[in-house]
Amino acid sequence: MGRLDLASLVSAGSCSLLAMTLRCLYSDAHLTICFDSCNDWLYVDWAGELTLPVVQAACVRVAQCFLAHPYPRVLNDNTFVTSISWNVAPWLIRAFLPHLRLAGVQQLAWVCSPSLPGLNMVQTVVTWLPHLDIAVFDELEAGAAWLQRGGAAGSRYPYPARAAAQQAQLAEEVHTLARAVGLPLAPFPLSSAVPS
Repeated sequence: MGRLDLASLVSAGSCSLLAMTLRCLYSDAHLTICFDSCNDWLYVDWAGELTLPVVQAACVRVAQCFLAHPYPRVLNDNTFVTSISWNVAPWLIRAFLPHLRLAGVQQLAWVCSPSLPGLNMVQTVVTWLPHLDIAVFDELEAGAAWLQRGGAAGSRYPYPARAAAQQAQLAEEVHTLARAVGLPLAPFPLSSAVPS
């Protein structure tokens, strides 16, 4: 089974996968970000060889989605990741994942790549971030089921807007992250990250 081509499926409207209704927010060779309106979560699908520069640029794109809209639940899918550079885990722990709380993430289901190095990297990251509600899975269906069971009642779209101070702090963190990895924010249409 190959990686699902979400971009071609979404171009016809919406698509269903594992009882998900996906609206593509961003897509490139290594990352597809979709809003799942059926389950009210952000679906982040990674693929290929993930070097530190690839992950850094992708994380800026993910962070931009949170600027435009809160997503309390995230289904992070590494099923089609073929390799991960050794320096990705320390960077994620230090520079990206600690800000997920500020972005409003309450639960993160992390589906591992079948490759052993990918699983080891995820377990390392989860160990260093005990304050986040992260669960690790080896199958997409299991991760989706965990999020569906754990979804808080009343946390359906539309989510309440962030307080102005929290939004300003998040915007500063996203801009700092983008500057640190040398990626301009302009190419990503923030309005597309708002579910409709």
